[in-house]
Amino acid sequence: MPALSASGAPPSSCTSRVFAAAREAGLRCGVKGTSKRQEYTTQETLRFFPAEAFYALSAMSERALAYSEEPLKHRTLVIYEAAGLSGDFGTYLRSLLSEGCIRYETVEKTPQGMRSRLIQREGPTNLIITTTAVKLHPENETRLFSLPVTDTPAQTAAVMERIAAGRAYQVDYLPWLAFQEWLAIGERRLVVSFAEDLARSIPPVAVRLRRDFGSLLSLVKAHALLHQGTRERDAQGQIVATIADYAAVRELICDLIAEGIDSTVPPAIRETVSAIAQMINGTDLEVTVTEVARALRLDKAAASRRCRAALDAGYVINREDRRGRPFRLVLGEPMPADLEILPRPEALHGCSVDGESHPSPPLMPVSALIRRMSATLAAIPLGGWPGSSSRTCGRCHPPVGEAEDLRRCGMSESSTPKLALTVEETAEALGVSARTVERLIASGELRSRKIGRRRVIAMAELQRFLVWR
Repeated sequence: MPALSASGAPPSSCTSRVFAAAREAGLRCGVKGTSKRQEYTTQETLRFFPAEAFYALSAMSERALAYSEEPLKHRTLVIYEAAGLSGDFGTYLRSLLSEGCIRYETVEKTPQGMRSRLIQREGPTNLIITTTAVKLHPENETRLFSLPVTDTPAQTAAVMERIAAGRAYQVDYLPWLAFQEWLAIGERRLVVSFAEDLARSIPPVAVRLRRDFGSLLSLVKAHALLHQGTRERDAQGQIVATIADYAAVRELICDLIAEGIDSTVPPAIRETVSAIAQMINGTDLEVTVTEVARALRLDKAAASRRCRAALDAGYVINREDRRGRPFRLVLGEPMPADLEILPRPEALHGCSVDGESHPSPPLMPVSALIRRMSATLAAIPLGGWPGSSSRTCGRCHPPVGEAEDLRRCGMSESSTPKLALTVEETAEALGVSARTVERLIASGELRSRKIGRRRVIAMAELQRFLVWR
């Protein structure tokens, strides 16, 4: 995966979209590469998310995951060094990722003597870890998508050029943070109508696919959630994912899933094994890591990582059996032809859609919404949201072409938009009593969220209620 530029520009499209989708879907991923590059990639990407959305640590002791009081439910746990993922820690982590919680019973000394205590940590929890290791523990690898950092000379040259150019980009993180807040209070029920057709189209060649298929559907739903303004709703008001959502996700993780089940060979490993084969050229020669680095024009550390990965896969063999001695590499098993695991989007275009589909309620396009929220948040004083629409800002006026979108959403060009309404404001907007709104919330017909001491109803939820009730 391309490393982040050193200019402060947004992450590469693949990196940012994987992390954004993972954040919304509750997935896990590992970033592999040299320590500086993979940590920088992660740190810069996390700037696009609110601080309360993740819990970042350099390292963690074995039992800290069980004893810590830091909330992990619906948050991303970020660990910048995966060396400690073993022993009790690895067990707790796998339980948190697979079962969505940790139930750890221990014995403690009390004034009444030794007593047992049950510690329970609630999930679900998303996980991002970085490591310089080629592979993690097999039990952890099956629960992660591994994203290797690109180590090619071309990428190194591009990074150095960007460093020399300085910080050419100034990133405005405010609209992205506002977008995350908007997602949290809006509709989050999604349906993938073509899921069964997709399952039948994937060859069941590995047991790991049982986990990966669930992650695939979660990412498709996450992509539809991010683009809900242009997605239809079903009879229950759920957001309906499209083939376009699958196509975007497939582009991101097709190779990751195939590499995870060893049905394809990563390009870097294929290039390394091919270089070794050319140097041997049918003879009984043995190749060193230094010679591989010279042939690929890489530094010795990068070449060593590639050779270790090829050794783990069995495509090369190390004849040196003494520890600490240089590798003596020869060819091992032949590399397999790549097997396509995820079907192409066009193969699913004829899939049927379950149930009746209805157009979605009129929502502001995401791009327009982000710009409006950015201006709104910039005008908010410390202490809370404005209570009326009279507060204006010179930056609040939408660009030409968005006035119609704002009119359909119930906003005027001169007003500050509200993302949510209180119970009283909702009652006034609907022309009913506050008690009626409270009954709708209690029955589940109208979904709300409590922020501080106030209960609010998202504008998107109110639109859904009016259209589908």
